[in-house]
Amino acid sequence: MNIVDSSLWVEYFLEHDIDSVIIDAIKDTSKLYVPSICLYEVHKKFLSVNDIEKANLAVDIMQGATVIIAFGR
Repeated sequence: MNIVDSSLWVEYFLEHDIDSVIIDAIKDTSKLYVPSICLYEVHKKFLSVNDIEKANLAVDIMQGATVIIAFGR
Protein backbone atom coordinates (compact mmCIF):
# COMPACT_ATOMS: atom_id res chain seq x y z
CA MET A 1 0.00 0.00 0.00
CA ASN A 2 1.27 3.47 -0.92
CA ILE A 3 -0.14 6.83 0.14
CA VAL A 4 1.32 10.04 -1.29
CA ASP A 5 0.94 13.37 0.50
CA SER A 6 -0.67 16.37 -1.25
CA SER A 7 2.59 18.30 -1.37
CA LEU A 8 4.28 15.48 -3.28
CA TRP A 9 1.37 15.29 -5.70
CA VAL A 10 1.78 19.00 -6.41
CA GLU A 11 5.51 18.55 -6.98
CA TYR A 12 4.76 15.62 -9.30
CA PHE A 13 2.27 17.59 -11.39
CA LEU A 14 4.59 20.59 -11.56
CA GLU A 15 7.24 18.18 -12.86
CA HIS A 16 9.72 19.14 -10.18
CA ASP A 17 12.65 16.90 -9.36
CA ILE A 18 11.31 14.31 -6.92
CA ASP A 19 12.69 10.94 -5.89
CA SER A 20 12.09 8.07 -8.30
CA VAL A 21 10.61 6.05 -5.42
CA ILE A 22 7.74 8.57 -5.22
CA ILE A 23 7.25 8.54 -8.97
CA ASP A 24 7.13 4.73 -8.96
CA ALA A 25 4.59 4.77 -6.11
CA ILE A 26 2.37 7.20 -8.02
CA LYS A 27 2.54 5.22 -11.25
CA ASP A 28 1.72 1.88 -9.56
CA THR A 29 -1.98 2.62 -9.11
CA SER A 30 -2.72 -0.97 -8.09
CA LYS A 31 -1.06 -0.23 -4.72
CA LEU A 32 -1.84 3.49 -4.51
CA TYR A 33 -4.40 4.96 -2.14
CA VAL A 34 -5.42 8.61 -2.26
CA PRO A 35 -7.14 10.22 0.73
CA SER A 36 -10.07 12.34 -0.45
CA ILE A 37 -8.59 15.37 1.33
CA CYS A 38 -5.60 15.15 -1.05
CA LEU A 39 -7.94 15.50 -4.03
CA TYR A 40 -9.32 18.67 -2.47
CA GLU A 41 -5.93 20.11 -1.50
CA VAL A 42 -4.29 19.51 -4.89
CA HIS A 43 -7.31 20.86 -6.77
CA LYS A 44 -7.38 23.94 -4.53
CA LYS A 45 -3.65 24.55 -5.07
CA PHE A 46 -3.97 24.66 -8.86
CA LEU A 47 -7.13 26.75 -8.71
CA SER A 48 -5.25 29.27 -6.54
CA VAL A 49 -2.89 29.91 -9.46
CA ASN A 50 -5.80 30.01 -11.94
CA ASP A 51 -4.95 26.76 -13.70
CA ILE A 52 -8.33 25.03 -13.94
CA GLU A 53 -7.13 22.61 -16.62
CA LYS A 54 -4.23 21.35 -14.47
CA ALA A 55 -6.52 21.22 -11.42
CA ASN A 56 -9.02 18.99 -13.21
CA LEU A 57 -6.33 16.84 -14.86
CA ALA A 58 -4.60 16.28 -11.51
CA VAL A 59 -7.82 15.09 -9.87
CA ASP A 60 -8.60 12.83 -12.82
CA ILE A 61 -5.17 11.20 -12.57
CA MET A 62 -5.38 10.86 -8.80
CA GLN A 63 -8.78 9.18 -9.07
CA GLY A 64 -7.13 6.41 -11.09
CA ALA A 65 -6.00 5.03 -7.73
CA THR A 66 -8.19 3.89 -4.85
CA VAL A 67 -9.71 6.94 -3.18
CA ILE A 68 -10.07 6.74 0.60
CA ILE A 69 -12.92 8.64 2.17
CA ALA A 70 -12.39 9.12 5.89
CA PHE A 71 -14.93 10.36 8.35
CA GLY A 72 -13.99 11.74 11.73
CA ARG A 73 -15.99 11.89 14.90
